[in-house]
Amino acid sequence: MQNVSIERTNEAIIIKLPLSKSAEEIQAMLNYFRYVELSMQSNITQAQVNKLATAAKLGW
Repeated sequence: MQNVSIERTNEAIIIKLPLSKSAEEIQAMLNYFRYVELSMQSNITQAQVNKLATAAKLGW
């Protein structure tokens, strides 16, 4: 089985996945990259996250 490889060029970071990866596995990886991108742009504090989590749990 081939591993995931990452290459950095002057213009981009290239991530190569083996052809054996399913569409679901690839989508999960892309979703994670999107999550990281969005969370890096967020200005929310941990206290705000905790408050939101508490409110969400009360709604369950």
